Amino acid sequence: MNKNIQKAQYPIIYDIGGRGGLHRSFYKFPLFFRYLSFEPDKVEAVKLKKKFRKNKNFESFVYDFALDKKNIIKKFYIYFSKPNSSLFKINKKSINRNKKIKISKTLKINCYSIDYLIKTKKFDIPDFISIDTEGSELNILMGAKKNLNQIIGIRCESSLQKNYEGGSTFNDINTFLENYGFSLIRVETCNAGLNGFTTDMNKFSINPFDAKPYMADFIYYNKKYLDILIKKKDKLSNNKLLFFILWTIYNGCGYIGLEYFSKVNKSFFQFLRSETKIKNIFFMVLISYLKIKRSNYNKKYDYKKTFNQITGENSKNIDKYLKKNSFKKRIENIYDTNLLINRFINPKKQYDTI
Repeated sequence: MNKNIQKAQYPIIYDIGGRGGLHRSFYKFPLFFRYLSFEPDKVEAVKLKKKFRKNKNFESFVYDFALDKKNIIKKFYIYFSKPNSSLFKINKKSINRNKKIKISKTLKINCYSIDYLIKTKKFDIPDFISIDTEGSELNILMGAKKNLNQIIGIRCESSLQKNYEGGSTFNDINTFLENYGFSLIRVETCNAGLNGFTTDMNKFSINPFDAKPYMADFIYYNKKYLDILIKKKDKLSNNKLLFFILWTIYNGCGYIGLEYFSKVNKSFFQFLRSETKIKNIFFMVLISYLKIKRSNYNKKYDYKKTFNQITGENSKNIDKYLKKNSFKKRIENIYDTNLLINRFINPKKQYDTI
């Protein structure tokens, strides 16, 4: 992993509801990054610290408190099915799979807002946020109002139904984020990573496709902020554009990252030329994504021609970027529809975290 970017310019990741570990979208992420995990279950937080201790691909910090719209002490319900643990009680009437879930214990925990942590505790402003907090997503985003304008992208698990009593739903979150200049770019099944919704099967369902949609990971980017960054010429702005393009590819929505890459100004390429290792890594990820076979409207797509058009690189260099490419298999798996469908229909393990 490349550590040549100055420390202040590493991507900053907030993982809110950190149970299980790093979200799979950062597995083999090509740049070193700073990772802040917020997990209020203290037992789980200790496990996370041990898990990350020997890691060399990112710098990790684990905090055993929750995030909310303001600083407050709240009840935290830990369920026997621990991934369902929440600041809210589960609504057993709305979803079939909720009916047998029971509370194991109730704790009182400290909650802080993101704005407070950044202003008072001098936390870094995140570039990307991943939220999986079982109903408290809107409160967390409301607690970041003063800094949302500098956040590049958000992955947020949310329910279409009232999954938790008093908890937020997708409609709440989507309305809020759109008002702050964010645009929805992907809807993804929780865990499996397939484009679409996680569903709630009943006793008559044939498979998860024959069931009621009830939740998903919703992926947003800050369109307002990116439209500003694309016009700037300074190194920090170009760094953030680079992070954004890589983040979209690793989150299954490379189409939007490449759309922005096709619009970058000359200063971005000057930045890449000044950072040879970063350029090589970036182009290896880029060609891995571009080489994946297209279908439908893009079935006549020529990846070599496209690479040449958007990078200005000679097509002969493609072999150089494909040779000993440690990212190729990872990128292919992200976009392997057959693999993702099989995960969705026949889940054998947890794919959300690594």
